[in-house]
Amino acid sequence: MGLMLDRYDAAAAVLVASHLALLALGWSRLPLGLDTPYHLLMGKMFSDYGKVCLWDYYEYAPVGRPNLYPPLLHVL
Repeated sequence: MGLMLDRYDAAAAVLVASHLALLALGWSRLPLGLDTPYHLLMGKMFSDYGKVCLWDYYEYAPVGRPNLYPPLLHVL
């Protein structure tokens, strides 16, 4: 049983190392803007509700507020 645990540990270490290497290689292509988390949250909200929402229920819960950006931006 100890041998299998060691194999799993090695596989997990290889997986984490390869993920970090790929992340470092693509760092310049990652979206690093200040609005990125907001846009990702709006995309998640559209996915959760199954439609394009014109009201922001997630960031200003529970009352919400009008969506500040054009909805097509989050659909893309």
